[in-house]
Amino acid sequence: MLKALPELTGFALAMDASQKAHLVRKFEKNNEDFRDKYLDLTLEKQAKARFKKVEKQADDWLGSVSRTQEAIIARYLEKHPPNYAQWLEDSIARQRAVLQLLTQIQNEKPSRDVAQAMVQRAILANYEPSEQTAQRTQAEASRVSIQQLMTDIIRTSSQEQKAHAHKKLQGLIDDCKYLIARK
Repeated sequence: MLKALPELTGFALAMDASQKAHLVRKFEKNNEDFRDKYLDLTLEKQAKARFKKVEKQADDWLGSVSRTQEAIIARYLEKHPPNYAQWLEDSIARQRAVLQLLTQIQNEKPSRDVAQAMVQRAILANYEPSEQTAQRTQAEASRVSIQQLMTDIIRTSSQEQKAHAHKKLQGLIDDCKYLIARK
């Protein structure tokens, strides 16, 4: 997000009240969709939906997961249950911070440099948690466990699955090269 600081600052300075109201409605809709999709389900349905999501992601990269890989995914999900309520709470807190910042910028109408400093502080406070926070520790543990899941799935991949993943990666590389060449 810090790399997009100039663009985010320009966005914050240019946003008017109707655009901010639209953003508020979009946040509310996204939060309601999240509640419907995750929080309003039984634990069993949450588990099935989460399994299907992870399996689909693996299928996208490998073509089709094997029974062994399905079992790896299931074990991972059992060991790492989601905390959807916390995810939503964290998301709402970040949304609130964004809206407060936009309101402050709209009210104070600061110079671009001052606004950029305000946006940077907000990013660092809300999206780059300090090393000491429980959130950072939890995020790091989650990252490590996801890496282990990926390692276990890749370790059990067939040659056909590896070829499928290679083709997908090559397509992304080709897309990036095309976009860079257009610049």
